[in-house]
Amino acid sequence: NILLNSGIKERDYVYVDDVVDAFLLAKDKKFEFQNVTINLGGGVSYALIEIVKKIISIAKSRSKILIGKLSDRPMEADKWLLDNSKALKLLGWRPKTSIDNGLTKTVSYYRKYNL
Repeated sequence: NILLNSGIKERDYVYVDDVVDAFLLAKDKKFEFQNVTINLGGGVSYALIEIVKKIISIAKSRSKILIGKLSDRPMEADKWLLDNSKALKLLGWRPKTSIDNGLTKTVSYYRKYNL
């Protein structure tokens, strides 16, 4: 069984390889200012319940989702959606990996290494 909070809070997920690509692009860049903050997101928000259902489907799991068994964090934002426009402008970066492809790769990794 998978214990979940309400599952309705939305987050902008990004695949780790895409983040590494952005870091590699940024490492040799010279920016106008010493400290520059650049958002790196997948560009779409997904509710946690959607992500869990996708993972169950990809993994062909028989796990049951038990919604409401955990508390939502107090005062947590309902939705996060990052603006990648600075990453595109300054680094020429945009995410390449779809949520489904990223989750499939992640499930495969966990199975390969028996995690």
